[in-house]
Amino acid sequence: MGLPTPDDNLKGYINGQLLTRYSGLKHKQYFLIHGTFDDNVHYQQSMMWSKVLERNDILFRQLSYPDEDHSLGLVRPHLYHSLENFLDECFETK
Repeated sequence: MGLPTPDDNLKGYINGQLLTRYSGLKHKQYFLIHGTFDDNVHYQQSMMWSKVLERNDILFRQLSYPDEDHSLGLVRPHLYHSLENFLDECFETK
C-alpha cells in the first residue's frame, strides 16, 4: 500500500490500514515476524505497526530476519522452531 500522497484516496487508505486496529490485541499473544528484504510487504510497515503496539502498551514478540525476502526461505528451520515455541507458550503445552 505504501504511504499516502495528497493525490491518493486518503479516506480509503485510513479506513483500510491496520495501524488503527490494535485494541483487540491488548490481552492476546501476538508474534510479528518479518524479513528485512521483503519486497511484498515493506519492512517499514512492520516497524510502524510495532511502534503502534508499543505506544499502546500491547505486549508482543517480534522476530526480524535480516536480508530475508517474503518467503523466509533460508531461515525456515529457525522460523518453524520459533513458531513452535510460541504456540507451545500460547497453549501451555510445556
